[in-house]
Amino acid sequence: MLFTIDGLGSFISGAILYEETLSWNHSDGESMVKKL
Repeated sequence: MLFTIDGLGSFISGAILYEETLSWNHSDGESMVKKL
């Protein structure tokens, strides 16, 4: 993920991920799934 911003979910309707991405963590330790 290149960036995060509050409220981003209001502007995107989905994301395409590889299965391995589901287990990755963001640089702040939160899971990518939770970030999305």
